[in-house]
Amino acid sequence: MSLSLIQRESQQRQDTLERKHTHRENGINVMDYCRHAPVISADEKCQDVMKVFGKEAKSDCAVICEEFNKPVALLMRDRFYRRLTSRFGADLYYHLPAFQFADENCLMVESDVPIQSVIDLALERTDEHFYDCIILTNEGRYIGILTVKDLLQISRRLQEQANDSQLHILNETDYLTGQIDGSINELTTAADAGVHESKAMSEMTNLGRTQLMKVKQSLEQVVLESSLQENNAAELNERVRHITSTTDAIRELAEQSQLLAINASIEAAHAGELGQGFGVVSEHMRHLAQQTKSLSENIINMLHSIKNTADQTKHLTQTVRDELTQSNQYVEEAVTQFEALLESVLAGEKRSQQMFTYASAAMEKTAIVRSELLKIRSMKMND
Repeated sequence: MSLSLIQRESQQRQDTLERKHTHRENGINVMDYCRHAPVISADEKCQDVMKVFGKEAKSDCAVICEEFNKPVALLMRDRFYRRLTSRFGADLYYHLPAFQFADENCLMVESDVPIQSVIDLALERTDEHFYDCIILTNEGRYIGILTVKDLLQISRRLQEQANDSQLHILNETDYLTGQIDGSINELTTAADAGVHESKAMSEMTNLGRTQLMKVKQSLEQVVLESSLQENNAAELNERVRHITSTTDAIRELAEQSQLLAINASIEAAHAGELGQGFGVVSEHMRHLAQQTKSLSENIINMLHSIKNTADQTKHLTQTVRDELTQSNQYVEEAVTQFEALLESVLAGEKRSQQMFTYASAAMEKTAIVRSELLKIRSMKMND
């Protein structure tokens, strides 16, 4: 394959790749930096290569390709010129192939290799070849070169993009940190309000517990008084029973007296005139006995009425005492519930206080983070 054909094929492939190449890294297309370099064959004479470099005055190198446009070596202009411009260099090398001055171990990479990998490979080269060009290929065929200047421009652009990305991340982080700071501020406000509400609830619960304790004490006093009233009713019933017994005895005596008075009247009637005075006395005794009996029966009836009232009072007192005892148990249960509620409220107040403390500490740390982010962002913008 002739040299001109190789060069035309290389240029065509480069033009095609510039139109169709889609590999980009961070928005950078390696083909945007791909340069043209003259292509020579492996048997190209030094004097002919001198003419090629003369025509391609801006080219830093020439690429040696074999058939199918496959690159095999790199010929750097400055290294080639140093050899030929040395003493006797022209006489010694002009008619020899320039391939002897080429680097067969030059750096060749496919165009779809990540740009950062290309830069890393270039940086790993020895000092002697550090500034050599890099051959770009597509499926093993030559398409162009990259110079160290191109790599520096790519690196600078990557750095700019990295700085822009970092600045964007810083802005986003600052925004999110601001959102977090706002949320923490709201949480702190809510925690503070929770602390105050917990204290108020604690005070109300404690007050309710105190009031229930007073009710409990009042109920206990009423139960005690009901018990005393019940005892008094029982004692009244006992006294009524004793009075009733005594009244029954009086009534029996009145009945016996009445019988004696009747007997005495009968005897006075039998005695005639001698018994008239005794008969009058007997009649008076009979009337007195009847009155005594009538009064005793009235007293007994009254005592029965008092006893019924006392029994009803005792029954009602027992009922009230039982209800008061049950109410007192309910109050005791309510007091227990209030005590448990008070413990829960105090625990909630403690947790709210801890939340407020943690939220305040988090807000201070967030403020420090935001301050540091602002400093970093300022430094990045100044860079």
